[in-house]
Amino acid sequence: MSRFEETFSTTFGDFIPIFQKKVPPCDDSDDYLLISGHFFGLESFLFRGVSTQHAHQILQAKSVYIELFMHLSAYRICDQLGLSPDAILSCSSRGFEILSPTIDYQTLEELRQSFNSFCLNHFYGLGGLSLVWMSCTSAIWQDRVAYREFQEEMRGRIEQAWYQKFDLPNQQALLAYDEDIDHQNLCPICNLRQGKREAICDLCQQWMKLGESLVENKSVALVRNDGEIDFFDGYGIAFDDRSDAIALMDLSQITYCTTNEREEIASLNDLAERSSPTNDHGLKALGLLKGDIDNLEIFLEQNHLKASFEHLHSFMASLDQFFKQDLSHLMYQSYPNTSILFAEAGHFFLIGAWDQIIDLAQQIEEAFRRFTYDRLSLSMGIVIANPSTPMEYLVQSCNAALEASKAFQGKSAITLFGETVAWKTYREAKALYQALDTAQKRLTGLSMHFIEQLFNIVVLRQSMKDPDHLLEGAMWRSRLNYLFQRNIFEYLQESDEEQNIWAQELLNMLNQWIEASPEACKMILSEFIYQRR
Repeated sequence: MSRFEETFSTTFGDFIPIFQKKVPPCDDSDDYLLISGHFFGLESFLFRGVSTQHAHQILQAKSVYIELFMHLSAYRICDQLGLSPDAILSCSSRGFEILSPTIDYQTLEELRQSFNSFCLNHFYGLGGLSLVWMSCTSAIWQDRVAYREFQEEMRGRIEQAWYQKFDLPNQQALLAYDEDIDHQNLCPICNLRQGKREAICDLCQQWMKLGESLVENKSVALVRNDGEIDFFDGYGIAFDDRSDAIALMDLSQITYCTTNEREEIASLNDLAERSSPTNDHGLKALGLLKGDIDNLEIFLEQNHLKASFEHLHSFMASLDQFFKQDLSHLMYQSYPNTSILFAEAGHFFLIGAWDQIIDLAQQIEEAFRRFTYDRLSLSMGIVIANPSTPMEYLVQSCNAALEASKAFQGKSAITLFGETVAWKTYREAKALYQALDTAQKRLTGLSMHFIEQLFNIVVLRQSMKDPDHLLEGAMWRSRLNYLFQRNIFEYLQESDEEQNIWAQELLNMLNQWIEASPEACKMILSEFIYQRR
């Protein structure tokens, strides 16, 4: 058993037998085609042009739509090539792989052109499906060196396809678009297409219906014809258990979304209003969280996963399970005012009440470290904003926050309130939040004005990074001592021994943390203030 298997046998071992069965037998000398499909432009497809009014429901629906789209695309390819669905090696929102004993390049080229046309006409180029294929023999799957070289060449073809999106040189010079669009008939949801029924375009009508089904239905049937929502060429989904269904998909295994009192997907305003529930004066706002695994490619290389089909796919399947099923369960159990916008092996995007998002981020980080036995880490970026803020701006800000975390030395970092620190530092600094909360209840002089003055002292300490403000910044410690003396110690009697001890311990803790990590202090104080603003 390899070092990788020994470490991860409890988390991905159940998947290995599944993928071992998909490997062609070693005595089979026939040629195969490995067909790979990948959805590109995911964030553009999800977020571009989405209005805030229906944002949460549409984003939830789009996220599930992509998962269903990729599965239906894989089934369609199998049908066109006369293959059993068992030929599908793997399939998720990020892509699929099909091992085909049928060599039919013409059909595959026709399918690629068909997918290109569909994505251009329906998504206007915001997202699309790249389809590539490569011939191989069964011997490649048994030889680790040969399989690795084969996958490297396959990845090169996939990357090349990304730079040849939609095969534009062979498309019409003028792409299809809706004519006679004005402010009266422009779809208010996507802001791209001409509205039809109730001024909403046909595709957004489908997404609205799919969004409703996330609350009303636990599963959907993938069908080849007569579906309640049509995707392409008759392939679509039905909300009842049909005998002719290609497959059934459990929606709870794909995403998690929170609802309102009317049993509808909660609006962004609903999520914001549910923040700071224990304090009437707390900030009512949204939190967006984006996370990504650090150095995943390096990890795959070091553990030789790319040289083994069953190990690579088992590992990616176990990551999918963590970021979809396990994460959904955690949110359902403990963080009901949060939702998954998208989640797949490697990265995830969540939205919800800002205070629950912050707590959830810490829980995810701790759970992932346990899941990987501390051999992989996560970096995250969090932004907090008013629910009326344009979604595209929020996404850009969240991406910038994650990039700051990914640029942090050693990574395993979190960016919050514009500051970036290591997760270990942030976890330890949370003790300061508890100390402030306890001290505020026990020390009469520790008002919100006092906390805001603490925040200014932390900013003063940060100014020492600028040589022009070094001397001024160096006064932070004396100002901190004066703040405590003027607002707390001056009003305490010598007989108040317990309160004097509390105050001195808090002062010592603040001295230590402001000196060691003013960034972490700023995060903690910002959260403390927003919870009570």
